Amino acid sequence: MKKIMILVFSLFIISLFLLGCSKNNDIKNSLNTINNEKGSSAQDFEVQLVDGSIFRLSDYKDKKPVIIEFWATWCPFCKQDFNTVKNIYPKYKDDVEFIAIDLDSGEDAETIKDYIKKNGLDDIKFAAGKTKILSDYSVTSTTTKYAIGRDGKILWKGSGAIDSDSWELIFKGLKDS
Repeated sequence: MKKIMILVFSLFIISLFLLGCSKNNDIKNSLNTINNEKGSSAQDFEVQLVDGSIFRLSDYKDKKPVIIEFWATWCPFCKQDFNTVKNIYPKYKDDVEFIAIDLDSGEDAETIKDYIKKNGLDDIKFAAGKTKILSDYSVTSTTTKYAIGRDGKILWKGSGAIDSDSWELIFKGLKDS
């Protein structure tokens, strides 16, 4: 329990320093969103990955914590985030699941596959977005991220590109929770 509280507090502090691609984010709004969603059950969803397989959030309950990142191929902050994550995530992929859901409905599976190949992102699961998922998760900008614990509860929500030390803290905290 103490580790979870440290993780939640650490993620909360990190979120204070993050900005997404959208210039409409402000710290007060970000804090209100986090407080309203932290500790609540993550909305279950099912999405087809670009490799053709199906991802169900509920399949990971009681098994692995999950990071969900909402992104788009045209977002420079998403590219920055993925360039950082691809160097850290491989050592945590057995303990933490990472799924990237495209929020741009104009981008199809082939566009996403090209992005994955071009940027060397083979360890991350990618899916085209679904309006219901974007609505359920209140996604309004790219680089929106959720950390969901093994119990299916939302531990943290933030946005903006994250540096390697912060990603390391997030992954380690989720792994140890």
